[in-house]
Amino acid sequence: FGAVSWYGPPPQIRFALTFMTVPNETTSAASPLSSPPTSRWVSWNGCLMVILLATLARLAFVIWLCPVELSGDEAQYWDWSRRLDWSYYSKGPGVAWTIAPSTGLFGPSDWSVRLPAVICAVVATLAMARLTMDVAAARGCTPTQVARAGLGGTLAFTLFVGYQFSGVAMTIDGPHMAWWLLACWAAFRAFYAWHVGRSGMAAWLALGAAIGIGMLFKYT
Repeated sequence: FGAVSWYGPPPQIRFALTFMTVPNETTSAASPLSSPPTSRWVSWNGCLMVILLATLARLAFVIWLCPVELSGDEAQYWDWSRRLDWSYYSKGPGVAWTIAPSTGLFGPSDWSVRLPAVICAVVATLAMARLTMDVAAARGCTPTQVARAGLGGTLAFTLFVGYQFSGVAMTIDGPHMAWWLLACWAAFRAFYAWHVGRSGMAAWLALGAAIGIGMLFKYT
């Protein structure tokens, strides 16, 4: 939960904040935790464009281009998804529950097993982008600086090699990471609301839900 404090953000957010410097602008224009800015082309739409392109590339890879069959872990999780239960020998039920709708809708295949990993990568990147933008807004940055920070967070998360793997391989890592990033985003908003004297009840509820669901994928 280092991400909940704007005094010591994790590396992806520190990298993103380097995008915020914009000449000839003051820092008085931004309001804390404001709505997504629309200044210039570097905006929330820029983040969405990066996520869309990355998602299309991942979909093309898992459906048509991937030369590797399911790994041992992926095959085991798919087997679990055929016999849904409340828990399994080494993991929680989350991964099986995530695979089951995909294979049930599209039939059993390598790409349908891996499709949830692509979706989880979208969720994780969106959470990273919003968290980074909220951190920047809480620091009093201008709307353009907030937008640049969001784009930087999106690029940092998308281009990191380890996260690329979790976006195409259906292990516990992709969904686990997505829910914990959602938890970090909710935690930041909850603690910030408390810091400025607001209740932040929705953020606290979202934090509890994200932690609870995240633990269904990995107990430790």
